[in-house]
Amino acid sequence: DIKESKNKYDENGLLRKINTISDGKLFKYIGVVNKDGYINFGKGKKVYVGDRRYFKDAILGNDTVSDVVEDRFNHEASIVYSKPIIINNKIQGVIVGFQSKASLQKSLVENVFSNNTKVAIVDKTGKLLITSEGEETLYEDFIKKGISNYSEKNFQIFKNDHMKYVMSFDKIKESDWYVVTVASVKQAFKGTYNTIRLARLAIAIILSSYIILATVKDLKKAKQIKEMKDRDCLTKLRNAHKFKKDCSIVLKNSNKEDNYVNIVFDIKNLKSINELFGYSIGDKIVVKIADDIRDIEFENISGKIGEGIFSILFKIEDLEDLDNKIKYIEDKTSLYFDGKNKIDLELNVGVFKINDREMEMAKIIDNSNAARMESKKNRECLYYIYNDELELKTHQEIIIKKDLKNAFKNKEIELLYQPKVNIHTEEIESVEALIRWKHKTLGYISPAIFIPIAEKNGDINLIGRWVIKEVCKELRRCKDNNEKIVPVAINLSRRELYQVTLINYISKIIKKYDIEPELLEFEITETADINDTKMINKKVGDLRKLGMKIAIDDFGKGYSTLENLKNLEVDTVKIDRYLSLDIETSEKSRKLLELIINLAKEYNFEVVCEGIENMDQINILKNLNCNIVQGFVYYRPISIDKLKDVLNK
Repeated sequence: DIKESKNKYDENGLLRKINTISDGKLFKYIGVVNKDGYINFGKGKKVYVGDRRYFKDAILGNDTVSDVVEDRFNHEASIVYSKPIIINNKIQGVIVGFQSKASLQKSLVENVFSNNTKVAIVDKTGKLLITSEGEETLYEDFIKKGISNYSEKNFQIFKNDHMKYVMSFDKIKESDWYVVTVASVKQAFKGTYNTIRLARLAIAIILSSYIILATVKDLKKAKQIKEMKDRDCLTKLRNAHKFKKDCSIVLKNSNKEDNYVNIVFDIKNLKSINELFGYSIGDKIVVKIADDIRDIEFENISGKIGEGIFSILFKIEDLEDLDNKIKYIEDKTSLYFDGKNKIDLELNVGVFKINDREMEMAKIIDNSNAARMESKKNRECLYYIYNDELELKTHQEIIIKKDLKNAFKNKEIELLYQPKVNIHTEEIESVEALIRWKHKTLGYISPAIFIPIAEKNGDINLIGRWVIKEVCKELRRCKDNNEKIVPVAINLSRRELYQVTLINYISKIIKKYDIEPELLEFEITETADINDTKMINKKVGDLRKLGMKIAIDDFGKGYSTLENLKNLEVDTVKIDRYLSLDIETSEKSRKLLELIINLAKEYNFEVVCEGIENMDQINILKNLNCNIVQGFVYYRPISIDKLKDVLNK
């Protein structure tokens, strides 16, 4: 165990010190590998071993003993012992020692089989695995017979050539191997016990050196368990835990002048690929991407950190180098072809430039992932780099997650109501309840920002139930005061629809406040996966049994499809604003909107056009047989007091 006492790392000085200490008996040769993977024996020439497992493990801070490998110097089967060189808590390189397999086996055999007692290592069938030279058939028949009786006794006596022998069996822990000791009765009490101890010690050394690792089944299992702990099951890349650990070590031991970036990426439209070609093809594509990553030519650490999500840490010279390396990765992973299916692949790539080496790797990955999510919105960009704007957005998300629950207690959340108007009478037919949040420091936060966050962390259930309760309370107050009321629509997200207790909760609330069910309408929002028609229809049926109406919201966008008009038992179709955005100027848009309106009417659905902003659109909609609209042309979202004034007028 060699330690450098100087503050400055001196590779050649360390080699001289090693050669002074080493006597050449234990190792054939000893060398020092620098961080770039080149080994130095102090003889001028350096050889690249950066691709060897013993280097890759040791440079990450692990003491390792390799499997049997062929060394690159005299092509002899060898075992390599590796240890990181740590100076001032930083890994500066790796010290490696090479020992030939033949010399190690010879020394072990000489130590074990040096007296008159015969010792062998056998498997569970009695087959001889290791024994002294010239003893390959040592009492094999007696051993096979004896091992079959091992469970009854491990100490047996047999006769051979008129001589009596004592034979003992000792199972090697964590394997299917046995140490067999054979001695004459005369020798049995003269040192056999010490020989067995010596044999066990030798076997322990052999096992720890991995020489017989490939043939010991249980040890293989132990290795596989460790692999499973650190590796993704499908791709065999590092999993998230191992990736973070290895990256942290590399960053800790990196030079200040090195520029590191971390990227996180996934495959665009992987969900569509799974649906079109099947999940087995999707898995093969993920494995193909992993194999491509392994073949990357520049130095990197890679891992699979989520479902179809990969991450790579690597050094760059400048932004041009970053651009070239990401292009290289995208080109390398751009095509899947299995002889039958040919699929073009594109990536969503997020980049985080690491300026602070002390930053937690989990934070680095989070920032890279935030950039990946932004890259999905910027289809024209090859990748998206985490920046100050995204930093602010991410910071706001953290605040929103933290403060959302308390916002209700602090009365920062309020309900506004946007009327739905009959375009022929200009009277309010019903209203939609819309939630608003005035944060104490961030000001007004758009529902488009905090609702998706709430859907991710489960707070959407809290929001939904609060809205249902508040709407029913307001309706109850209006009824008690003999004020005019109209039906109120409430949004339901996918997360809420999957709640087992949703229907029961709604039923209890309307009973508690004595509200007629027909005063409530529930809108299945665009983010709900309404292609899951079996589940949706079950919830829709339960709500309709209570006497409430159901609407498809944002129809024509995202998950909403024409097929859902046929499959879902709903009352109203709310057509998304994007379908009516340019009906004043586009004949195609008008015809498409007319087609959808007429199709909905064929199914006896009520039609509401959302986002209507001017009277020109109103006049066109009158001719297209649409009766109800919602939009700024008539009303923006208004408070309950303002709504009461409007209704009472």
